[in-house]
Amino acid sequence: MLQPAGESVCALFERQADRTPDAPAVLCGNRLLTYAELEAEVNRLARHLREDWQVGPGSLVGLLLERSERMLISILGVLKAGGAYLPISPEYPQNRLEYLIHDADPALMLTERAGIPLLAGTRTRLLSWDDRPPAWVAKAADRPPWYPDPHDLVYVMYTSGSTGFPKGVMQEHDNLSNFIVWCGEEYRDSVFDVVYAITPYGFDLSNLELFFPLTVGSRIRMLPSSQMMGLYLRRDRNVLVNTVPSLIQQILRTDGILRNVSVLNLGGEAIPPALGQALRSHPDLEIRNMYGPTETTSTAINYRMDGAPSSEVLIGKPIANTSVYIVDDGLRPLPDNVRGEIVIGGRGVGRGYLNQPQLTRARFIDDAPEIGERVYRTGDLGMRLPDGNFRYLGRNDNQVKIRGFRIELDEIGNHLLAHPEVKDAVVGVRKTAAGDTLIAFVVSASSEFRADPLRAFLREQLPPYMVPTEFMAVDSFPLTPSGKIDRSALFAPPDSSGGAHGTA
Repeated sequence: MLQPAGESVCALFERQADRTPDAPAVLCGNRLLTYAELEAEVNRLARHLREDWQVGPGSLVGLLLERSERMLISILGVLKAGGAYLPISPEYPQNRLEYLIHDADPALMLTERAGIPLLAGTRTRLLSWDDRPPAWVAKAADRPPWYPDPHDLVYVMYTSGSTGFPKGVMQEHDNLSNFIVWCGEEYRDSVFDVVYAITPYGFDLSNLELFFPLTVGSRIRMLPSSQMMGLYLRRDRNVLVNTVPSLIQQILRTDGILRNVSVLNLGGEAIPPALGQALRSHPDLEIRNMYGPTETTSTAINYRMDGAPSSEVLIGKPIANTSVYIVDDGLRPLPDNVRGEIVIGGRGVGRGYLNQPQLTRARFIDDAPEIGERVYRTGDLGMRLPDGNFRYLGRNDNQVKIRGFRIELDEIGNHLLAHPEVKDAVVGVRKTAAGDTLIAFVVSASSEFRADPLRAFLREQLPPYMVPTEFMAVDSFPLTPSGKIDRSALFAPPDSSGGAHGTA
C-alpha cells in the first residue's frame, strides 16, 4: 500500500532551515553559506523568477552552470518558484547543447555564460549570474507563499537514447521527495558530518548529494571536479561519498584507503567483485550498493554491503513505497531464482519521456494486468532470491554504464555512421584492469583508416564520456548463423578477432 503524496523537497529544506538557521549548509572553495543565508538567496531568486519571468507550474528552466553554490541556489530557486529545472553540463559540445534546448524548449536559461547565443527557433530567454549585480539581489529574502503540488514537474534529465538522440526523463516532486524521505530514514543512525557533491547534476545520482543533506542538517561540500576529492578527504572528517565504482577504484589505487570516508554509496554501474572485497576490508566503512534507473528517481533497490555474509555484491531490496518484479516477456511475474527482466513500480516511477509518447507507452506500462500497478521496464536482467534480495544480471539490449553514465551504444554508432569515411560501425565495451572502456569497430569507406578525424567528429556531437577510447578498423563484422553481428566474436581479444587491421 503506497503512502499518500508527500511534501516537496523545498518544504523539507525550509523546515530544516527553521531548526538550524546558523548551521553551515553549503561550502564551495572559501565560501560558506548557513542554512539561513542559503534560503535567503534562494528566496530572492525564486521571487525574481516567479514575479518577473512568470516561472511557475509547468515552466521548464534550463540551467547551464558549473558545480558551485550558484548551481544549488539556482536549482532550489527554480523549484521554489514552482518551475522545473533542466540540467545542462557546460562540458557538452555545442551540437548536443542545441539539441537539448530545441527538444526541451525551456522558457528560460539561467547561466554563467553571459555571451551564450540565444538559439533561433526557440522561445528561450536568457538570465545570467554574470550580470552585475544579478537582477534578483534587490528582491525580498523572506519565504515566498507558493508551494509546488506533489505532481508538478520537478526536473527533466536527459539520458542516452538508442535512436542517436538523448531522451528527457520527466520526474515529479512526489517522485523526488519519496526518495529523499527514504534517505532520512535509511541514514538515521549513520555517522557523517559532510556530504560531497561530486556527481554531474545532469545525472540522477546527484539527487542524494544536493537535496538529502539539506533535510537533515548536514552540510554539502561542492567540489568543482571529482579529481579534487582526494585533496579534501585529507581535511574533512566523517564524509558521506556518493559516487560510481570506477572513481573509488582510482582512489584505492592512488591512496590505498578511503581516508575519512564514513559512509560510501556506490551506484550507476555494477561493482566488480574484486572492488567489493577490497571495500569490505575497511571495517569502519558503511557501504551501500544503490540501484535505480533515471526513470525511477535515483534509487529503487538498496543493499547494505558491510557486514553482509556473502562476498557477492547484490543490488538488495526495494526502498520505501517501491515494488520490484522479475517478469517474462509477457510481463508475467516469475518465481524466485528465475532470470527475467527487472520492472519497477511505486512512488519513484516518473511521468515518462518528454515529447516521446510512443517510447513512454513502451517503457512505462500502465496496464500490466498480472502486476496491478504502473511500472517501468528497465531492460535490465535479474532475479529475486528467496531472502528478498535481488541480483543484477546485465542488460537485455545495447545499453551500458561506463563510470556511472548510462550510454546507449547505438547512439554512438548512429553518429559514427553519419561520418563520410564510415561505411559501418559497432560500438561496445572492452573490460580492462583499469575498468570498462568504450571501443568502436569501424568498416572504413576509404582505403586509409584514420581514427583522429572520427574522434574529433564525435567530440563535436557527444559529451566526453560517450567518445570511445579506442577505434579499430575491420574489413567486415563476424556474423551469427542468423545473420546478426556476432558481438562475442567481435569483442574477443585482438589476436583472435580475425579482421582487425588498425587501431588507435
